[in-house]
Formats: sequence, structure tokens, C-alpha cells
Amino acid sequence: MVSTPRYEEVAHYRQELDEAKRENEGLKERIRELERMIRLGGEGDALRGRGAPMAGQEDAAVTASVHAAGGVADGEATQ
Repeated sequence: MVSTPRYEEVAHYRQELDEAKRENEGLKERIRELERMIRLGGEGDALRGRGAPMAGQEDAAVTASVHAAGGVADGEATQ
């Protein structure tokens, strides 16, 4: 079967969508881990051994995620 440019374009965007979905699921799992850490307090440090970023990286990632989602971070209010 000969593929057309349109078919290739659709396949490309489908692949991008699938990658975004996988990334989204990974981020959701990371959020659940962070929420568990908050609930558990100091006991949540055991979760860090699962490939979690170091504290500085974690803070930056959370801040970036909140800004991207249009939320509030670092005392900034959205309007």
C-alpha cells in the first residue's frame, strides 16, 4: 500500500498524541506520589528512591506544572 502525505501526517500526529498521553499518565503518577509524601510527612522520603528528582528539581517541576495549568504558585495569584 502506498502511503500518502496526508496519511503520514495523521500517523505523525497520532504518535505525538500517544506520547503526550504516556507523559500525562507519568505526570499523574508523580502527582499521586507527591500527594502521598505530603500526607505521610517525613515518612514519604521512602518514595524518593523510585527515581524521583532531587528537591530543587522537584520544586521547579511542580512550579512549572502549576504555572502551565494556570494555577497559583509561589504566592502569585491568577486573574
